[in-house]
Amino acid sequence: MKNIFHITCLLALLCLLGSCSTFYRTVQIKDVSKPEKITLSKPPLQEYVYHISIQVAGKLDGTASIALTIDGKPKPYLSEKMHNSVNFQWKSDWYSDVAVIQYKPIDVKSGNFTLYYRFLG
Repeated sequence: MKNIFHITCLLALLCLLGSCSTFYRTVQIKDVSKPEKITLSKPPLQEYVYHISIQVAGKLDGTASIALTIDGKPKPYLSEKMHNSVNFQWKSDWYSDVAVIQYKPIDVKSGNFTLYYRFLG
């Protein structure tokens, strides 16, 4: 009986940790010379979202813009121009299960960058 209680508690703890994960998820831009629309989403077991954190890191040979939009609205919620060494972070209150990133190269020839993101709830 005591073992069943311990196993039940362990399973409940694992489910709780899985649903409230604070680990960063990653998305790497495959071809930085082409525009890309990236949809970020919360982990499947996470119930509520109240905050988003996005870190962008990498290198570009040229200039590009990146924007975070809410619910597909045309006006960006947050935006940034990127060139050379890229390393910045966006943190904001957020109440949606998804976020859309619009990446637009201006004169990028080569490079790479990665988005590290997490939805907190």
